[in-house]
Amino acid sequence: MDYIQAAKNLGFADAVIVSTNLIACDEDIRALCVPDKCGNYGSGWICPPGCGSIEACRDVVAGYKSAIILQSVRENVDMSSGEEMLKITKEHNAMAMKLFKKIREEQGNAYLLTTGGCDLCEKCTFPDEPCRIPDKSRGSLSAFGINVSKLCEKAGMEFSFTPGILRMMACVLY
Repeated sequence: MDYIQAAKNLGFADAVIVSTNLIACDEDIRALCVPDKCGNYGSGWICPPGCGSIEACRDVVAGYKSAIILQSVRENVDMSSGEEMLKITKEHNAMAMKLFKKIREEQGNAYLLTTGGCDLCEKCTFPDEPCRIPDKSRGSLSAFGINVSKLCEKAGMEFSFTPGILRMMACVLY
């Protein structure tokens, strides 16, 4: 399967395949995943502390050879609207999940990293019980300490914070 074409067919604006050697799990990015800076902290298995240490995240990335970096772009976005941002994030993550499933069917083993926390269950089992749906769960780029701006630069993709234009990222490791 041509993963780049499959990504574009799903609606991604850009997709690039890279070696996982380009993906760095940075302590400084992960340091933003703390209770006073992120409302997702401690809320589930894909965010700290549920996702494990930064070293554990590095081990996950190192366990794969390649990755497809995915970008969706939305224009005329009211970034002050939490409702609109949540809707766009869900749509972006749903597209990423579709491609992830296709890659996993072909590769057998893949791992999805997306934007934001997990919203698959009404109430997460964290920290009392294992994830109910581990085959559908995903990781968070931020929780993994991935500097999306630097990753895009290394991959030759445009990434910027422009008023009214929302660029959202995802990554499938395979």
